[in-house]
Amino acid sequence: MNKTLIMLLLPLLFMACKNTLVVEISNYLTSSQETCHGELLTNSPYAQGTGTLFDPYIICTAEQFAEIANNPSHFYSVFSIQKNLDFTDISFDGIGDNVTPFAGKLLGNFHTLSNITINRASGNNVGVINYAELAYISNLNLEDININAPNSTQVGGLIGDCESSTIKNVSIINSDVSGVSFVGSLMGITYGCSGRNIVINGRVSATTEFAGGLTGYAMSLRMTNIEVDIINNSPTASGLGGLIGGDGCPNFIQNAHVRGVITGNNSIGGFDGINEDGCLIYRSSFTGELNGAAGIGGFAGVAEDSPLWFYSCSADVTINGESNLGGFVGHHGYRTVARDSYVKGSINGTGVSQNNIGGFWGFVQYYGDIYNSYSNMTINGLATNVGGAVGNIDYWSSSYQISNSFVVNDVQGSSLSNSVSLFTGINTDISLTGTDFYYWSGATCDNQGGGGCNTMDGIPHGTLSDFYAPGVLPLFDTWDFTKIWQTVPDNFPILNLSQNSPPSVSHSCSTTTSASVLYICKPVIIDDDSNETHFIILEEDHTCHWLAFSLYSSSLIQIQGTPSVAEVGECLVSFIVTDGKYDSQKFSFTLNVTP
Repeated sequence: MNKTLIMLLLPLLFMACKNTLVVEISNYLTSSQETCHGELLTNSPYAQGTGTLFDPYIICTAEQFAEIANNPSHFYSVFSIQKNLDFTDISFDGIGDNVTPFAGKLLGNFHTLSNITINRASGNNVGVINYAELAYISNLNLEDININAPNSTQVGGLIGDCESSTIKNVSIINSDVSGVSFVGSLMGITYGCSGRNIVINGRVSATTEFAGGLTGYAMSLRMTNIEVDIINNSPTASGLGGLIGGDGCPNFIQNAHVRGVITGNNSIGGFDGINEDGCLIYRSSFTGELNGAAGIGGFAGVAEDSPLWFYSCSADVTINGESNLGGFVGHHGYRTVARDSYVKGSINGTGVSQNNIGGFWGFVQYYGDIYNSYSNMTINGLATNVGGAVGNIDYWSSSYQISNSFVVNDVQGSSLSNSVSLFTGINTDISLTGTDFYYWSGATCDNQGGGGCNTMDGIPHGTLSDFYAPGVLPLFDTWDFTKIWQTVPDNFPILNLSQNSPPSVSHSCSTTTSASVLYICKPVIIDDDSNETHFIILEEDHTCHWLAFSLYSSSLIQIQGTPSVAEVGECLVSFIVTDGKYDSQKFSFTLNVTP
């Protein structure tokens, strides 16, 4: 196996491991390579096995792997890759489709599939696995992957369309994935998929809409421990994100760290391009550059619906665009929440119609909340409606607020009136509500259009060093410097992302259910860490394949599913609960499905 990839994966996969575990993995890789020899390299369709969990189909060659696609009757089976596979000169067009999805287990054993090229002239759902439903994929590396589908939607480096499947310990290195829309380095589109420990390094592009470093479009996605290095070059497309191009239904992301350059038309964000129906992101960061025309934000480009929540998130970003540009969200359409988060960098107005630029939000069409957060941006350009915190407030409600937060932004704009400000550029509704929202009065406010700089919102504060120190105005006691923030000498505070409390988990899940009846197993989770959620990860020996992880809120974490009559009998439920760093003990029990 490529040793560089092992070292890249290990920090994520085994955060608490000792050197002895690394030795065990190395020994395992060596011994597993030795299982492929002689006739096992020439047997067809697979090296050996019957496709069960205890006797999986063994894959020793790229040709044998490609044969999975030709045997849809095996799509519920278990496959174990026992050797690094090079697909140079191998004809391969992905596994499964929307009629017959792959629903089995693919066990990579930390081996690498390399040099896969798929050129698809027509048809949707394109990937190494075209369509996965209730599948399980683990311990797999992809390297030098090229998927070109210029007329297709739902295009992914690993999976084109992912539904209710588990992905864990997967890396995709040096990938190039392109399509019309719904394009992602890992998945093109996803509904109800979950996983952990994902490493992405590559390029992605769409011609019309929705491209992301992780997935093009996400619905009910639940993932933790994600590292993404991405170039998303989609100049004609909208809905582009370092993680997610667009989303619907609540998605939960934790411990995601994204670095990249994203270039497109509209709706561009460091994490999420366009939030259409809910995304909650915890303990994550974006570092890079965002380029486009309108609706661009360090966290999200456009927020159309709730919830869009950020907890302990940060961005170090350069934003280049024309209108609706914000350090957190460019076009704030509905009820976003940022708590214990910050953004730094610069926003640069470009084009002839520059408008609505703010250090937190560019254009506020509806209300939202910001707590214990700050913006440290330099705003340059000739835009009208420029604010150190908010460029333009079109509508606000007294039920929402900016509290215990501050901005220290130099701002530049161009207005005949006074719609340039160190806090709010223009507000056509009620005044901002909240307590203790400050701006540094020593920052520069430069209105080059002949108008002045207004002081309608925010509280001026003149001592810059007071913004560094805990317990002093304006940080007060509401900023938690024990669990959430940490000081930096002579500088602004940064986030403390350490996780120190392992989750304590118990459950009293029923061991019987009936066919055609919804079954729910909800563990009880206790954890002392702040600003985090938890994830249920199904284990390799889990055989109740109709069950999937479901997370509707940070307090409603469960596995659920409805067995069909064909599932009558016994199966094994097997899972752990994780916060990304610490795993619970493994829970396993036999579930009896009655008619």
